Amino acid sequence: MTPSPQNMPFSRNFAMSELRNLKRPVLLDAKPSECAALAAAFGIVAIRDLTADFKISRQTAQGWLVTGSVQALVTQTCVVSLEPFETAINEPIEARFVESGDLRKDTYAKETDVIASGPEVDPPEIIEGGRLDLGVLAAEFLALALDPWPRKPGIEFKGHDDEPAKPSPFAGLSEKLASRKPKD
Repeated sequence: MTPSPQNMPFSRNFAMSELRNLKRPVLLDAKPSECAALAAAFGIVAIRDLTADFKISRQTAQGWLVTGSVQALVTQTCVVSLEPFETAINEPIEARFVESGDLRKDTYAKETDVIASGPEVDPPEIIEGGRLDLGVLAAEFLALALDPWPRKPGIEFKGHDDEPAKPSPFAGLSEKLASRKPKD
């Protein structure tokens, strides 16, 4: 279960006034205690070396575009062998935001019609209180990158397909029924 943004163990809150004129990327590194808390929250064995980089830019007169990536080394449990294994995550981040005072749906809709690449464009998130939590954003994209059914490389599921097929108890029934049909 993913924790709510208010309880997210990896939080890096920035005032929009800090980010507005920022010319360089924002780089984040999680502490080992934050990685351990996120791993517990996500129900996985471990997270290590969690970093994220962000570029914040104006998208429209009303909104912001946040791009970047989140990287981590995660340890998950294989759903087949139940062995822990490590996977490197490098997930791109792209999210749109509007400041709560600037949210005018009609204006935003007109501006996004020009830049939208299709119906798959998500509506923007609202920046509450003039602050943007980039740690929460990184954690959310990390959670989305995790395989819900992790399988250790080289491990294959060998289930019922490898067993010889048992004949159905009804296998000969259709033939018997056909032979008992009354003839016209």
